[in-house]
Amino acid sequence: MLAVASLLAGLGTFWIIKFAVNRLSPAPASASDSARPAARLTPEAFAAIQNSAEKYLAEQQPGKAEAILREAVDQYPAEPSLLVSYAELLVSQNRAAEAYPIYQRAIDAGANDAKTLFAAGTVANMAGQPAKAIDHYTAAQAADPANPDIPLFLGQIQLKLDQTEPAKISLLRAARLDEDRAITWGTLAEVALREGNNNIALQHIAKARKLEPRVTLWRLIEARALKRTARPEDALSLLTPLDETEKQDPAVARTIAECYGLLNKPAEAAAALEASRLAHADDGALTLDAALAFERAGDRKRAGELATLAVQLGNSSATGLRDRLAKP
Repeated sequence: MLAVASLLAGLGTFWIIKFAVNRLSPAPASASDSARPAARLTPEAFAAIQNSAEKYLAEQQPGKAEAILREAVDQYPAEPSLLVSYAELLVSQNRAAEAYPIYQRAIDAGANDAKTLFAAGTVANMAGQPAKAIDHYTAAQAADPANPDIPLFLGQIQLKLDQTEPAKISLLRAARLDEDRAITWGTLAEVALREGNNNIALQHIAKARKLEPRVTLWRLIEARALKRTARPEDALSLLTPLDETEKQDPAVARTIAECYGLLNKPAEAAAALEASRLAHADDGALTLDAALAFERAGDRKRAGELATLAVQLGNSSATGLRDRLAKP
């Protein structure tokens, strides 16, 4: 399903950290750095370790690269630079759950710069710990208050946890820092929709669409806001021109069906959901929605078939509909 919170995952795991972290300010020297015993790990030794690991990565031998970094971390267990490199390697292997504790160790060892804190927040979210992500993003924001990436990511995680008001504050901060990001305005529009502020949502999404007119997600959010303001025809004018693959997305198909429902066109609503269901054959919830749509359209036979299929797909909520439609 298209959703603002899913954008984070959609950008990838390792590269989203590299992209966003590289936009942050250089890491300042911390007090813990000066307090650390001298010559625990010389820059030359660190460079040699890094070069060896990168050589094996370039040769498509990540196991050997990991072994080098793991051995180095064992030898220098409180060296933040090594811990961060090891964590980055684990993330590049889609092993966020293993990488996150390594980031935490790096922070505990003195890596309290915005780059590391931001990366730790992103990986914490990947590892299924969004509350920890909020803690790290908040700390990163304090370390680098001028960077718009941090409140943007923070706001998205807050929204993911239904912390609507804090999310709005974070996103407005991101917008003040950089007003030319469609994702910021699009996410603010999603917040407004959740709050029931449909006209505010339309204002925000207009800015997102002006910046990125071809992005389907912004078109969908605008259509949802239009539907809620009793303008289903305008909403359909945004969604029906999409190509068939885009219209088969469950979120798009459901919105199209809801608009047709408001226009008293149940057959068109059922057709929209059926097309989406065919493209997502294992989706029991979508199959039940299609069954209900066919019932509203007066096609009890097809509705019963789809209700039965939904039960077979594991959707127990379809049992009542299946049994009711089975009766003469």
